[in-house]
Amino acid sequence: LEELTREEDLRQGRDEEDEFEIDGDELTEEQKSQFRKKKALLIQEHRLKKSNAQNRATVPRKFNKDKKFTRERDLVE
Repeated sequence: LEELTREEDLRQGRDEEDEFEIDGDELTEEQKSQFRKKKALLIQEHRLKKSNAQNRATVPRKFNKDKKFTRERDLVE
């Protein structure tokens, strides 16, 4: 039983060592520039999607793609 607890403690210690956080000090300038480029690209794509979304017409929820009412009571009225 004691041997199992020791093994478990060792595994937990290894798992904690495996989990690490990336600090800015550990990154090279090349890695930092790659992160900056990727972040700028993601922001640019998001802004493009956002501007396109504002140009789309809004469709009420009660209509589906076939432009028919989706609720029965709306059909009766």
